[in-house]
Amino acid sequence: MRKGFLSLAMGSMLIASCGGGGADFDLPSSGGGGGGSSNSVKFKNVSVQPTNLQTTSSFSVSWTADYSGMYVVEVYQSPSNSVPVPKDNYRIATVNCFSFSEACKGSSGSIQCKIDRGSPNIISCNVGGYATTNAQLVSGTGYIVLRAVVFNPFEETADIRSVQVVFP
Repeated sequence: MRKGFLSLAMGSMLIASCGGGGADFDLPSSGGGGGGSSNSVKFKNVSVQPTNLQTTSSFSVSWTADYSGMYVVEVYQSPSNSVPVPKDNYRIATVNCFSFSEACKGSSGSIQCKIDRGSPNIISCNVGGYATTNAQLVSGTGYIVLRAVVFNPFEETADIRSVQVVFP
């Protein structure tokens, strides 16, 4: 009982010291202070080489962004030029970009992927020495879609680019 009361008292003091749970702070406005927000990443260019994946087993995905801080690039296979739903089923790689990342140093990054033919085909990508895998869910004409995100606890901004490819 005494332990429960102590926990309740400590929790109440913590909530009170944080402003009682109300929003006592200003949320950042979008666009912030002229010239764009420092909390967003925009792709300068994105490429997939080669784009005809029917006759090859490997391909590379590379990008350059106008942001050199910490951000995340998610890579998807997609039947359309947007992030597919449910996105976790179509994700083939997640790349954490920061100054000492192997796959993404600062504003540019590149990953190598391959398609292991079978039933189903499996797409695997090397992300800084770590392999990610997912079943190939798209066949024929489709897209490799990249989504770049800088996470901000108050808002999430993303830039999405796609490259048309031909899957086996």
